Amino acid sequence: MANLFEDTATDIFDSMDRLRDAYIPDEVLHREEQISELRMALMPAVNGDTPSHPFLVGPNGTGKTLVTKHVTSQLKEYIEEQNEEKPPEDQQEVSIVYTNCSDCTSGYAASIRAANQILPEEQRLSETGHSSRVVNKRLFNALNEQGDIVVLVLDEIGGADDLNDLFYQASRGTQPGTYLDGTKLCVICTANNLSFRDNFNSAVRSSLVEHTIEFPAYDANEIRDILEMRAEEAFTEQGIDQSAVEIASALAGKQNGDARYGLDMLLKGGQYAMNMGDSPVTDEHIRRGKEKVDRTRMDSLISTYSETGQIIIASLAHAMKQAEKMPESAKVTGTTVLNIYEQACEATATNAVKRQNFYSYLRDFSDNEVVEVIRNSNSNTNEYRLSYPPDAIFQALSPNIQESLKQETKLID
Repeated sequence: MANLFEDTATDIFDSMDRLRDAYIPDEVLHREEQISELRMALMPAVNGDTPSHPFLVGPNGTGKTLVTKHVTSQLKEYIEEQNEEKPPEDQQEVSIVYTNCSDCTSGYAASIRAANQILPEEQRLSETGHSSRVVNKRLFNALNEQGDIVVLVLDEIGGADDLNDLFYQASRGTQPGTYLDGTKLCVICTANNLSFRDNFNSAVRSSLVEHTIEFPAYDANEIRDILEMRAEEAFTEQGIDQSAVEIASALAGKQNGDARYGLDMLLKGGQYAMNMGDSPVTDEHIRRGKEKVDRTRMDSLISTYSETGQIIIASLAHAMKQAEKMPESAKVTGTTVLNIYEQACEATATNAVKRQNFYSYLRDFSDNEVVEVIRNSNSNTNEYRLSYPPDAIFQALSPNIQESLKQETKLID
């Protein structure tokens, strides 16, 4: 009897891991300015001083996480090399604590996630049942144990509400009343935009020394350069057609200059070809990979939004379902969605955001191509249309939000 893996195509990938998020290439293309800015923000750490807190901001797939890992790994490497030439009493211990906060909807959840990255297993915190004071004390006490200089990376923190307690402690350093004890802490945040700062209180704003670094979308030529370099590293010499790389580059260029989208298509397209026993990877394999990537990204994106964002997108999905039952002329406007959202907030005892912030969420949905915005020149209003079926949106919501909306509202049948 033939082995299950006997007919698997092995002449496609040299290493598919080189297309994944965790891989850090030796050369980071088209981000020289951002690398330089982050290097300057972290430079004080080389001399044992406290760096500023860099906020890396830009659309998905623009290199924020990659640049962060690239620069922080070099910082750690350099300080450790310098330690070899210093007496023990002058050496500095540096630690990088990387925390993926993509599904954290609050500062409380992000603090627990970060603490559990470094606490011993028997001391890790459960996701609920603690006061914010206890959580942050445990986190910062754990950070104290990590060394003289600690870089805490809060990756994709943009969906988290109420970060005041976390940033109050981080921004005050070792001043009286804080939990740091001699450790120089730098917090690096990555996010699609800076809206997470909107709710910082005056105490945080007055003491937070931040450094904002903008990451613009890649242009078409930059996307092509990145995908060609990574394809050369990931695939065998005959493993993929050049046209397949070009179509992935073109599709990624249309997706707000999202290089990660292109890399995901190369990975999923290659896996599809391998599973089918085909070689090399062709345009058709890339298109099949795109279908898989689109659905996975939508599920992931919706779940990363805060409670507010998820209720708003659920309100839009509900409005779309209602419009489908109406005559063809029925349209979904921002006012329609806002009314549904405010009713849902009232039913679930949730504080509704202001009108301006509500429309900021709709713009963000549009930027991420979850929602299509259509300008009606006759009525001078925007109309909104989901890029995915309403039921797919409902299924992508966090389980607790799904349950709340089912029990307290009529948004989900």
